[in-house]
Amino acid sequence: MKFSEDDLNSFNLNEKIERMPVSVMKVEEILQYLKSSADRIVI
Repeated sequence: MKFSEDDLNSFNLNEKIERMPVSVMKVEEILQYLKSSADRIVI
């Protein structure tokens, strides 16, 4: 079975996937957050 180019283009296979913006945290902020979370769990 052969596909015509128009059939393939109708599927938008070349359309780029948009990525959701990711929240970027500095390593120091992450470590501080984890430490504060751990302190709350221990207490």
